[in-house]
Amino acid sequence: MTEYITYKPYLAHLLNKITLTWILKANLDVSLKLLVLFILSTLCKIFTACHYSTYLLRNQILVSSAFFTLYFLLNFMKILLNIVHIYSQIMYKDLWKKLQFKREFGDKRISASTCALCMHLFIYLLLILVYIHYLTNIKDTIYTKVMAAVFLFTSVANIMVLYQFTYVMDIIIQLMKKINKEMESTEQFKSAVSGNLKLLTEQHNHLMDSAQIVNKIFSWQILTICLRSFMELTCHNYGLLVNLTKDYDKNIQDRIWHIFRILLNITEISTIVHFCEYFSKEAKKFNTYLFQYLRNKQMEFTKAEFDLHYYSLMKREIIFTAAGFFDLGYPLITTMIGTTVTFLVIVVQFTF
Repeated sequence: MTEYITYKPYLAHLLNKITLTWILKANLDVSLKLLVLFILSTLCKIFTACHYSTYLLRNQILVSSAFFTLYFLLNFMKILLNIVHIYSQIMYKDLWKKLQFKREFGDKRISASTCALCMHLFIYLLLILVYIHYLTNIKDTIYTKVMAAVFLFTSVANIMVLYQFTYVMDIIIQLMKKINKEMESTEQFKSAVSGNLKLLTEQHNHLMDSAQIVNKIFSWQILTICLRSFMELTCHNYGLLVNLTKDYDKNIQDRIWHIFRILLNITEISTIVHFCEYFSKEAKKFNTYLFQYLRNKQMEFTKAEFDLHYYSLMKREIIFTAAGFFDLGYPLITTMIGTTVTFLVIVVQFTF
């Protein structure tokens, strides 16, 4: 049975609704009610971010007030991520409807996307516990708790945007692995080409089209995540360095906070590039199997085999990008780490 994308398990579906990161109905039409709620919540987040940043600047909280001001300004990037994601659902509604798959698996298996979601939520739960302990040691706790609740809500919404990307990617990866498994079997190579292999080729072509759709509808969201993660990695590494070089023994939770934020951003980027690289590898594997079969057949091509030969020459592959600015692969991790260290060295030279 073929149906539209629905986010499971139900806990994830519930979080999507609570965080207002999914405003489409079951038939993938826009829900006006959820859209209005999203607009109101976004206005509330923008007001909170502006007000709290002004509060930090006016009161010059802590010695590194400039750093903490910059950190809270990063909440604008988090808000922007949610806006871009909702915009994608509205503008690319027809593309979302093209993402139809046969639900032959996944209802009982623990998917990689669910594991990634649980990992991110667990890290964020630890961050919440650290922040609660931090709130008990400062003044204006009522005011700060309201601000913190809005920021935490926005961050969880960002995690759900990432989950939606990994969920769809996990589906097409599993379908591609299933096709490759059938291609790999010796029985498949011995059977008639005109039937099974042509069907597998059509399925592969459909999955490649689906991957291009996923890349398009999530392209700007991923770019926003990468930019925000780069800024946060720089800020939190700097904040951790400042804490380690000064006597902050009474505020050990600051160091723990910076470490967990660094870990969370690294895992987010690693999750994105892992799913992109995994699918690209499986797509290339299909081309290899098809080429090996046609090479063994030499030049004894039937009409159906000639079509397969033409598809093999096409060599359909995909490179996931962040809105075309850079490729999403494992080299992105090393590039981001190197750039972060470079900026950190520059900032440190003007600090110490």
